[in-house]
Amino acid sequence: MIKLPRIIHKPSAKVFLENRWEKQRRAAKQGRHIFIASMPKSGSTFLASALEELLGYRRAWLADGYGRNDQNLYFPKFVDTFLLNTITHQHLRATEPNLELLRQFSILPVILVRNIFDVVVSIHDHMFIEDYSFPTFFCDEHYRDLPLQ
Repeated sequence: MIKLPRIIHKPSAKVFLENRWEKQRRAAKQGRHIFIASMPKSGSTFLASALEELLGYRRAWLADGYGRNDQNLYFPKFVDTFLLNTITHQHLRATEPNLELLRQFSILPVILVRNIFDVVVSIHDHMFIEDYSFPTFFCDEHYRDLPLQ
């Protein structure tokens, strides 16, 4: 039999988080949130940085994790930033759980778009000049050995 860590067995962490969320929601006014949803290499980092500096909002990361995985939204991160004025940019899909969290916190996302042919060129350049890891697809170092055609 596999013994799981105690934190998984205890429902108290979930109850604590839900209680904290309810207290915040009742006690104070929700902060303002700008949420930029985009595909990689579409200018979202530039836009978020410009808005952050212009508005004085705090950068917030609302994903459950980063790396080579989808940047799905994570309820505890929303609770942590509920009272703050935040700006977030994430590369995520419009899955039902992600949309539900945005609805629950009354956040209307800004959908940033860019010409797909420009995005492909930017991704290609990024993979040759910077790094070949991306959250939306898998590619390894052998990509650089492929012919351009």
